[in-house]
Amino acid sequence: MTPQHLAAINGDAETLRLLLAAGSDPNAALHLAVGGRASEPIITYLVKEAGTDPSIRNAKDQTVLALAKAKRDSAAVVALLESLGVSDSAVAATAGGDE
Repeated sequence: MTPQHLAAINGDAETLRLLLAAGSDPNAALHLAVGGRASEPIITYLVKEAGTDPSIRNAKDQTVLALAKAKRDSAAVVALLESLGVSDSAVAATAGGDE
């Protein structure tokens, strides 16, 4: 496991920011953050500021939104949708629904 993996999974925002500034892949960090214990601010940072592409799929062919929904992590779903500029009503409908 790399330092980026650990920072993303554990929600260590400061370390993650330093690693991304040094050239780590933000897309891998987003999947790891959602799959781990990252907070909504980290997810929002990765989508809005770090230049991630939420449509990229992981090794299990999941988008980060699908991963969050599979984990039933409504906070991550809401953070992702809000970061992408989805309307409040659509966020509420998606966060509460099943795929």
